[in-house]
Amino acid sequence: MFGALRLFLSLLVVYTHLAAGGFIGGRAVFGFYLLSGYLMTLVLQERYLFRPGPYFLNRALRLYPDYWLVAGLTLVTIIIVPGAQSFHSAYQLRNGAIDYMGNLLIFPYVIYKNGLRLVPPTWSVAIEMVHYFLLWLVVARRKGFALLALGVGAGFHVWSLANGEPPYARYYSVFASLLPFALGATLYFYGSQVRAMSRTKACATGIAGFLTFVITGAMLYLPNVSSFVFNAAIYVNLLGVLGMVSALSRLPIPKWDEWCGQLAYPVFLVHWLAGFLVSHFLNMPRGGRLFCVSLPVVLVAASGLAYSTRLAIDPIRSSVRRLVRAK
Repeated sequence: MFGALRLFLSLLVVYTHLAAGGFIGGRAVFGFYLLSGYLMTLVLQERYLFRPGPYFLNRALRLYPDYWLVAGLTLVTIIIVPGAQSFHSAYQLRNGAIDYMGNLLIFPYVIYKNGLRLVPPTWSVAIEMVHYFLLWLVVARRKGFALLALGVGAGFHVWSLANGEPPYARYYSVFASLLPFALGATLYFYGSQVRAMSRTKACATGIAGFLTFVITGAMLYLPNVSSFVFNAAIYVNLLGVLGMVSALSRLPIPKWDEWCGQLAYPVFLVHWLAGFLVSHFLNMPRGGRLFCVSLPVVLVAASGLAYSTRLAIDPIRSSVRRLVRAK
C-alpha cells in the first residue's frame, strides 16, 4: 500500500504550504526520501538489474512530462494573473538563463541558488534525482554500500547538530537527505527479516509507525518546545515512516492503492498553482480555509493529470520494462 502512503505524505505537504502549517511537510518530504530509497533499490535489484538506459529513461518519463505540463501552465498563469510573486517568492520572472535551464531540467537546482521555480517544491525532486543516480552508481548495489551511506548520512546530521547548524541545514541539502535515502535502501537489504513477519505483526508495526509519525509530528507544534525535543522528534518521526514502509512491504496491495500512488506526484506538482488561483479569485490568504477550499481543486486537477499520464506515458514505461525482461 505504498500508494496510499505516498498520497498521505503529499497531502501533508499541501497542508503545510497552503495552510501555512509549519513543520510537518518537511517530515513528509523525508518520508518520501526514505520510501524512494527503498523502492529504487528494489527496482534496481529486481527489475532494471542496474541497466542505466531503461532505469534512467523510466525515471525521466515518470518525472518530466507531468512536471513540464504544470510548469508551462504556471508560466502562463503568473504572466497573466497579477500577484503571483506575493503568493510565493519563487514566482518571479526576472532571472538569468541558468534559472530557465534549472526550470527545464530540475536537477540543476542542487548546484545554484535559484530564484524562479515554476513548480516551487521541485527543489526536493532535484535532490531525489541526485539520489537516483547515487543509488544506481553505488548505494543500492550491496548491503555494505547502503550501510556505509547510512553511516555517512547519520554522521552529517551528528556533525550538523554538534556545530549548532540551523534546522534547514539538515533538510535542504543532498548530504542531509542521504540519511533517509540510505535508510530506505538498507531496509531493502534486510527484507528477509521483514518478509518473515506475520501479517498480524506487520499490521502492528504499521500502526505503531503511523502513531509514532503522528505523535512526534504533533510534538513539533508544542509551544516553547526545546531544541532537543524538536530535533529528537524529527528523527523519531523518520523511524515512524520506517515502520510504516516495513509493514506495507509485507501487506497485500489493494487495487485502489495504485490510483492513490498515481495521484501523489500530480498532487505534489499542482497544489501551489491551484492554491494561488483559488487565493486570487476568492481573495483568500494562506491558511486553513485556503487549504480546505483548494483541496478539491488540487485533487480534481491531479486526477486529470494522473489519468492522462496513465493513457499516454505509462504504456511507454511498460514497454521499457519489458525490454529489460526480454534481455
